[in-house]
Amino acid sequence: MPRARRGSSARRFRMGARPEQEGIAMTAVSLAPEPIQPAAQARAVFTCDQTVLVDALATVELALDPRPAAPELGGVLLAAVDGALLVAAASWHTSIAVRVPDADADGELLIDHAELSNVLAALAKGRSKAEISAMSVTVVADDPLQPVLDHDGLRVPLMAYSLEDFQHARDELPLVAQLDHTGFAAAVARVTKAASTDEVLPAFCGIKLDVGDGTVTVAGTDRFRLAVAPVPAITIRTASTDGGGVIPVKLLEKLTKRLTGDRLRIGWERTDDATSISLACGPVTVVTRSTTDSFVDYRELLPTAAVGTVVTNRAELRAVAARAAAIAAAKRLGYQHLELVVGPLSLTVLPVLDERASEVAAPGLDADVDGLGEEEDLVVRFNAKYFIEALDTFPDADQITLHLVSSVRPAVLADTPAAILNPAAFRHLLMPVRRPTG
Repeated sequence: MPRARRGSSARRFRMGARPEQEGIAMTAVSLAPEPIQPAAQARAVFTCDQTVLVDALATVELALDPRPAAPELGGVLLAAVDGALLVAAASWHTSIAVRVPDADADGELLIDHAELSNVLAALAKGRSKAEISAMSVTVVADDPLQPVLDHDGLRVPLMAYSLEDFQHARDELPLVAQLDHTGFAAAVARVTKAASTDEVLPAFCGIKLDVGDGTVTVAGTDRFRLAVAPVPAITIRTASTDGGGVIPVKLLEKLTKRLTGDRLRIGWERTDDATSISLACGPVTVVTRSTTDSFVDYRELLPTAAVGTVVTNRAELRAVAARAAAIAAAKRLGYQHLELVVGPLSLTVLPVLDERASEVAAPGLDADVDGLGEEEDLVVRFNAKYFIEALDTFPDADQITLHLVSSVRPAVLADTPAAILNPAAFRHLLMPVRRPTG
């Protein structure tokens, strides 16, 4: 028998029986790898009122960095969650989510936030407010990277990113406090007057939150002034809340204006890496990291005893302070300082001038003075802007009380003379400007 040629059908297996002996049919087998089939993508469709979507985008924008390090970090998530549309955005330190219940939602997409916002703004051009309020828009995508905005026959392609690039904390943290949102927002508005906006100093460009027994205290400072506002709350103090946390002043100030619910829920979590705080109110949930563990101990800075007090009409004091500041500005000085001259029965506010300062005079305000000015007038100098802003943190007060010690010691502004001893009262501390000694 001739030897079988290599590759012929007469080739035998070296091991085991031949296939025909086992009754096995021979079939052709390819050794090439099977082509990878892309996974089927679920169709995403979101239909929502235009004004509602614009408002949600404006809220979540507070979480985004103005100049994201990568384009996908400027994305906004649209997702169907528990029968509602979730609109969310996140940076490494903050995430914000808004639930939109009255919307049709299916699937999820990550769309460029700036482009979507600009397209929605463009759709509103030339329309009345009534027309805009009646508008409904749809975002649809068979391919998650190629969504389209559809409105009344107008279709606009949108930029999108891979969902793998999105990291977002959607859930509230363990609850530690519940309080009235309106009271919290008012307290934040008062303390932000004293907070710094210099991001080079993270310990001062934030609002301190402390969870106490029955109160949530918010505080702000820029090293020259300090405002502290306790807010009544139902609280659960835990080990994680010890030491409090600091939220960026710009974020908190804008955020409180976009919270619409009656009750604010505060959550807290502390790990080895960071302290995280959640704020949830109505449809909005925010999770952010504390910016620093180093914040001034305001309890040590606030005086605990009244040495001297000056009680006068707040509106009148603000008016004369504003006029004195305007005079200092009219003299084209590089600074605007005020001098408060406290006599036994009056308070006089004067602009500080470089030349002929001794000739400056002004009528005094009627004041109830206790412990000051009896033997010699007390003269205290303040930054004009800071002093006026301090008065503005008492918008509902008819009378204002100045707690004064000396020309070089901090002054405390409060509603009443007794408020300095009340830990539940709002207090605004203001550092004086040193007067020349020569």
